[in-house]
Amino acid sequence: MDQIDDKTVLLTGAKQADEMQVIWSKADVVRAISGKTKIVPPEKAYSLKVIEGADRGKVFPLERKERFCIGRSGGDLVIKDPKISKVHCVIEFYDGIVVIKDMNSTNGTLLNQMVLAEDFIKDGDRLQVGNTTLVFQGNK
Repeated sequence: MDQIDDKTVLLTGAKQADEMQVIWSKADVVRAISGKTKIVPPEKAYSLKVIEGADRGKVFPLERKERFCIGRSGGDLVIKDPKISKVHCVIEFYDGIVVIKDMNSTNGTLLNQMVLAEDFIKDGDRLQVGNTTLVFQGNK
C-alpha cells in the first residue's frame, strides 16, 4: 500500500500485464457507498470459489446477509487456514456495489495480488486470505 497526501491508495490489480491499474482511495470507496443502503443480495447472486488452499474446489454462496464475514472461526464463511485471522475480512453489499474490507487481519487481505484495506470487488476478482485464494463470482 502506498501513502499519497495522507491518503491510503488502494490498488485494484490489472487482469493483464499491459493494463493500467485503477487506483482508489478509501475516500473513493466511502464516497461511492455514501447514501446507499446495504442490501441483502438475491439468492445465488454471489459466491466465492476456493481455487487454492485446504478447501480447494468448494463454492460458498454469499446470500441472505448484507454483510458477510470471512475468518478462521466465528464468521459466516469459516476457512480452514491457520494464516487467516479469526475475523479476517468482510464483504458488504450495497445497491449495485460490492465492497470488501480487511478487518485489521494479521496477514492482510489481497485483492488481485494487491494489499487492501477497503476496495470494490467484482466478478472474477481474486481474493487471497492467508494461504487460501478465492474467486469472487458475481451475478452474470
